Amino acid sequence: MDVSTLDIEDDLREKLAGSCTEMLRLKNEWNALLTNYNSFSNEALKKVQDSYRIQLQAFESLCSEAESDERDQVRLANISAKMKADYDSLRRKTASCAASSRRKEAELIDSQRVSLLAGASPTGTLDNYLNETSAAATAAAASASSLSRTKEMLSAQVVQTGGILSVLGAGHEKLEATDVELRNKHAALLAEGRQSLIALDRQDQIERWLLIASLGLFLSVAARIVYKRAPAAFKFPLQIVLGQLRRWISFPSFEEA
Repeated sequence: MDVSTLDIEDDLREKLAGSCTEMLRLKNEWNALLTNYNSFSNEALKKVQDSYRIQLQAFESLCSEAESDERDQVRLANISAKMKADYDSLRRKTASCAASSRRKEAELIDSQRVSLLAGASPTGTLDNYLNETSAAATAAAASASSLSRTKEMLSAQVVQTGGILSVLGAGHEKLEATDVELRNKHAALLAEGRQSLIALDRQDQIERWLLIASLGLFLSVAARIVYKRAPAAFKFPLQIVLGQLRRWISFPSFEEA
């Protein structure tokens, strides 16, 4: 089942090789279970059989996706047919082993029934039964002791976990209290900062208006001084302009009168 020499895509060749390897492993595991077959092997055999069937279906799907020449297609078909034949052969062996196991169990039951009905060595049968019962009781006692120890360990772990949870709960409560305190302090600091900013803005506006008023007063005083000390030739056109401005300012009031 060598697919390494097929003239197909590398990714598809790796998938086909992996599928062949997995089916070979499942085949060997299946044969090992059939070699040591007993009544407890049915579940394991069913899992192996299902896995083999799934891998076979995946291999056939990959073969259908492969784009190769006629010779490689024939090789893939032969490999698939060989795998199917192995699968069918293993299924027949499994059915044969199951039938043989059932037949042996039926023969053993019949032999024991005949022995009991014929009264063959009842004492030995009773001793065997008592021994088996004693062994079962010993095993049950050992299981009960193991379960008791496991219960004690789990109880100790539960107590330890409860202590850890209580510590975590106390830490969580402390963190929540710290968070609330920090939130309150942060809100108070924000409110104080906002009030300080408002006061600074108000003070800045007041100072700006005072500066404007002072500048206006200074300019008016300076203009008054310059006007008083200016020569008559300079005052005459200025008086004309001021008189015109006065008439424009008083004109609306005259219209209203």
